[in-house]
Amino acid sequence: MILIISNFELIVDNSFTCFEIVVASLLSWKGYSYELMFMNSWGFSYKPAPSGLISDGINECAGGIWYPLEFYQGVKLITKNLEAKTALDFIKEELRNNRPVIINANTYWCPWHDHYQKLSRSHSIIVLGIDNENGTLDCVDKYTWQSVHGPCKMSFSDFLNGYQNLIIMNNGKPLARIDWRKIIREAVLCMKSQADYDLIYYLKKGNLVERTLLALKLAELKSKKTSCFDEMRLFAQKVDESSLENEKQNGLSIERNSLLVSLMKLTHGRKKFADLLNYLGKAQKVEPLIHGARLMGNSTWQWGDASSHLYNYFQNNDPAEKKRFCEGVKTLAIYEEMIADMLIKLTYK
Repeated sequence: MILIISNFELIVDNSFTCFEIVVASLLSWKGYSYELMFMNSWGFSYKPAPSGLISDGINECAGGIWYPLEFYQGVKLITKNLEAKTALDFIKEELRNNRPVIINANTYWCPWHDHYQKLSRSHSIIVLGIDNENGTLDCVDKYTWQSVHGPCKMSFSDFLNGYQNLIIMNNGKPLARIDWRKIIREAVLCMKSQADYDLIYYLKKGNLVERTLLALKLAELKSKKTSCFDEMRLFAQKVDESSLENEKQNGLSIERNSLLVSLMKLTHGRKKFADLLNYLGKAQKVEPLIHGARLMGNSTWQWGDASSHLYNYFQNNDPAEKKRFCEGVKTLAIYEEMIADMLIKLTYK
């Protein structure tokens, strides 16, 4: 038996994680717009950590992709922790019904990956086909460039060794219609007040008593916490005051430095939020949102430029490079707060 889904296109975007790529690709294949899942990608908070490491105090995320998909599109992601052999049978049945399957696997057992039989790391891929006679699965992910090379083969043996769990999409009724004003307000709320996104989530999902209690808690948090833009300035100040010697991790390449990785995630988050603004602007025919997307795209570039100065500092220890990074972050705090204020005004009815 040979089964293969041939009309599947992999979305490849370097700002997406491997999980975001497979989810976005599957959503697009099913006829959904994937941009909505990035409504919470514009995030930043900084609080000095007990460890003293600046990188430990950064949180670059305002919320995940799971809630927006379910709330606005009725798409629920469900993790199934099946035994490997049971999972293989499940995949066969899904493919018989023309349904691709997302799996999380260890890169140590992904033959096409640079980490194959070298390094263990969790990774998300899509299974598009199966060949029972040869005992192989046809897989795609962000590293296979399926649009150019086509799917890669994974033996049943590698699958059974590397499989971790699988994820399916259930299609249901959205909990709310798409209201671009509400979506933007929620995104800006996370930036302006640094309110915990989980609280915002449960304010929608809980019963009346829970919502009332959480509303009070949310109000308390809003009154006590500073905006993320002030936290950006604090972050820049702490970097300026530190030699960053304790941020240099022995044995790791500069590219894998925790502080630089967090900055890369920040940069990618801005790019994904720009994608969301552009999508909403075009879908709702709101030109100021498209303009906001361009501004957010410029912020993406500025974060990348600032990070390059910190990268140079780690390479050559030039204090001028660190100073340029700090000034860049302070400028970004002003620029992004301007964007937030513009979006708040835009959402007034």
